[in-house]
Parts: sequence; C-alpha cells; structure tokens
Amino acid sequence: MVLLSIVLGIDHGNGYVKAKSKYKSIVLPSAFCRSDAFGEDSWDGVGKLDVNIIKSSNYKDEEYAWGRDIDKANNLINTYTSENRYNQKPYQLLSEFIMASLLEPGKHDDIIVVTGCPSEEKGTDQEEALKNVFLGGHIITIDEKDYIFNVSQVVVLPQPLGTILDLYIGEDGYVSDDTYEEDYVGIVDIGSGTTDLDGIKGLKRQSGDKQTINIGMHTCYQQIANYINEQNTSALANRFKVEKQIIHNEEKDSFIISKRASVDIAQIKERVYRETAEDLANQINQIWTTRSKFDKLLLTGGGVDDFGKYFKEEWEKDVILATNSQMANANGFYKHGLNLLASVNS
Repeated sequence: MVLLSIVLGIDHGNGYVKAKSKYKSIVLPSAFCRSDAFGEDSWDGVGKLDVNIIKSSNYKDEEYAWGRDIDKANNLINTYTSENRYNQKPYQLLSEFIMASLLEPGKHDDIIVVTGCPSEEKGTDQEEALKNVFLGGHIITIDEKDYIFNVSQVVVLPQPLGTILDLYIGEDGYVSDDTYEEDYVGIVDIGSGTTDLDGIKGLKRQSGDKQTINIGMHTCYQQIANYINEQNTSALANRFKVEKQIIHNEEKDSFIISKRASVDIAQIKERVYRETAEDLANQINQIWTTRSKFDKLLLTGGGVDDFGKYFKEEWEKDVILATNSQMANANGFYKHGLNLLASVNS
C-alpha cells in the first residue's frame, strides 16, 4: 500500500509561527494561553475573538487557546527562549497546534515535516531534540474537531536555507532557478530574537561563514515599547504588542492604546531602526570581512519589509530584499518537502 504523504513546512520563530501545507498557510504569534485567560466572561469573549480552543492528548485535562487575537489574553505562554527550547512544554505543545492547524480534521497516516533550526544547532543534539518534537503520533482537538496524525519523517534545515529554497524551487516542487546550484550566496536572516548569517555555495552551507548574532527585531520593538510607556504610563506596551501594531495594522506610525489615546511612534521607530541597522551592519562587517566573494547577498526574515531599507543603507547597496520575507523560509521548507516527494516518485 502506497501512502500519500502530506508535507508541512514549519518556521517556528521566536516571535511568529510561519507555516504552510497544501491546505493553507498561517502566520500566527509564537504564544498561546490557557482557555480561561480572557477573563471571567471568557465564555462570551472568546467567541468574538480570532482564536481556537485546542487540546492535546498528551495533556488531556488542559485546554488552551491560540490564534490571531491571542495578545488580548492575560498570562500569555511564550515559546520565546534560547535555552533548551525544544524540550520545554510550551514549544512542544505549540508545535502540535501548528501541525494540526495545517491539516484538515480526520486521520492522516503519513506526514513529512520540514523545518529549520539556527545554523549553530545544525548537527548537534539540539537538532535531534527538534526532530523528536514532531516525530510519531499526535491527537489534537481544535474547536471540538479531532486531528489524528502520524509524522513519519522530519527534515531539519539550517534556517536561512529556506529562503534560498523558496527562490530555487517552484510551486510544483521542481527547480525553477538553477543559478542557485552554482552561486555563492550570503544570507542575513533577521528574526525576532537573533540574526543568522550563512554562506551557501551550490546549495551547501559553508562552515566558515555561519554565525548567530543576538540582535533581532525584538531589539527594536522593545526599545519602541519602552518609549511608548515613557510617554503614557497606561499604554502597557511590550515588544509583542508593538510588533503586531507595526506589522499587522494599517496604521504603522501610531501605537493605539484605545479609541481615545495613542502614541506617535514615527520618529522613534526610524531612530531605533537606523541605530539597530548600524549595530547589526557593524557586527556583520567584522564576521564577513571579504563580502566580495559572494555572488549574491540576500536579506530575509520577518522584519525585512519595515527594517530592510535601513539595513540596506548601512550595509551593501545591492543586497537583495526577499519578497514576502516573513513566509520565505516556510515556503522554502514546504517546497523542499515537495521536491523530496517528487524525487521519490520519479
């Protein structure tokens, strides 16, 4: 009997989850909460919010909520940490929620997960810990619908490679741009918590060019949040609320406190972006002292759309800004999974 595999491309970032399957694509916060975290009237309030009620068979007596409006809850459970992340309950739970959310209700016997890890974790015990998060059987209930599935294979790629694979492989899973089979590409992947550097030559990582820098978009968002709270002590701004305001709201230059109050953040945002770009460019210059060896320089990550132009001004003028940068890695992971299936079936 031949099983029809389903590919899930998952980029579980510190700030946002970006993921794709043949059924849907999702971009959601890397945080969730207990289902009663919306206050005493949560039975009424949750129904008006864009969140789902989720249970895992691994914790049968526990009920959680996750979705686009999760920031309206009290006591968020974040997966944002850099130490022993994959062995912690929040990361493992949210990974199950992600997989189920990419599927349709029912039973799925053969799931292939393609995901990424920081370059420095590739080939270490952290990579094996990450694989174990996904492998095996899972039973998840979302809004009283059951998702029963088995993950038979997990492929872990260096995080920044996802963007190259998105450019290299077409939507059908076959090669669309073969220049990446020869080119030497320097990738700067600006994430929420860190920035990953990688040199990819002929689709293979070059060990001498990989580095992780502890600067990310949350560096910017926290400084902006501090400014907002100085201007209005009732704002209760934090990096997650600032990120949602800047990335997902049409009004990017004001932090909305209520219908009656807001804080203008246009100038502080520009200053913080520019200073962070200077700091990041300076550190990269010390790591990549001979950048002329690269055929292409590529900037990717969730903050590129807003932050990218400042970085480009401070660093290399010809650096390529990835399109749809927030989803680029997840798209590349998904396409890689399709390519693996195409190779097996050919």
